[in-house]
Amino acid sequence: MKSFIIHLREFIRQDFHLSSYLYTFFFLLISFILNYTFEIEDKVIDGLPQEYRSLGYFLFYITAWYGVAVPIVWMRKEQSVLHSKVFWMLPISLLAILSLDVGFYYHRIWLKGIENFYEEVFARKIFVNLFSMCFYALLFYGLNKWWWKNQNTYGLGLFKPTGQWKAYAMLWLLMLPLLVWASFQEDFIDYYPEFKPWRYQLLFGLDPWWLSPAYELCYAFDFLAVEWMFRGALGIGLALVLGRHAILPMVSCYAYLHFGKPMAEAIGSIFGGYILGVLAIRTGSIWGGCLVHIGIALSMDALAIFQFWRRES
Repeated sequence: MKSFIIHLREFIRQDFHLSSYLYTFFFLLISFILNYTFEIEDKVIDGLPQEYRSLGYFLFYITAWYGVAVPIVWMRKEQSVLHSKVFWMLPISLLAILSLDVGFYYHRIWLKGIENFYEEVFARKIFVNLFSMCFYALLFYGLNKWWWKNQNTYGLGLFKPTGQWKAYAMLWLLMLPLLVWASFQEDFIDYYPEFKPWRYQLLFGLDPWWLSPAYELCYAFDFLAVEWMFRGALGIGLALVLGRHAILPMVSCYAYLHFGKPMAEAIGSIFGGYILGVLAIRTGSIWGGCLVHIGIALSMDALAIFQFWRRES
């Protein structure tokens, strides 16, 4: 844990620039106010016809990334970066991949033939959780092979020393008290877990509670994809262009990803995204962040199920 604190302290000492940090704070503050007042993510973008949602998300995430990246590069008097084609082409490519993933809807058509409504919903959830990792693997491989090469494929390389796993586990343990507190909030049980076994009838002839572990396993794969995109591609990958300045735009975009979730979680994503982003860049790996992220996500689902049982008893 001591090495993590040293990493964070050194990064902040090297990266902290009052104007750019203040700008990012006010940019996100205004973004939060607008989103949760007008429900931009939930109603405006999700209200678009399905074939246009990816475009809506693309404009959404482009605003998040370049809305921070361009001003902070200007404030730090590093305008030469703005003349780099990679500064424009690589983030646009990555955010297009993210938007296509978030706005993907064809599985709804492909799975429409399932007669049982509950089984169709369950199958859609499983598909969504597995699709992102497969989609990113295919497109990141193409980027890495034919254009923007990265030796460890945007953070997939294992970091050393292995003793840092204990420190990442400690980060998860430090989050547990906050998660327990959050589980008592009304909007928490309304949102989590995403697969609520108590709302389903028999699924494929099985008790939905028996399918819950299988769902959680697939759910964990989705967080591998999230870490690969944000801490890997938008963090480690873009650090090759922006250096440590890649962190704040990534954090902004990561907060926007959470705008359809409870506000407390979206706010928490800023701090979590920053810490995991710094550690990913310093270690050159996303695997420790995956451990923390999956641990938190599964803990939140376990706490939500506990709250359901507590209310039912």
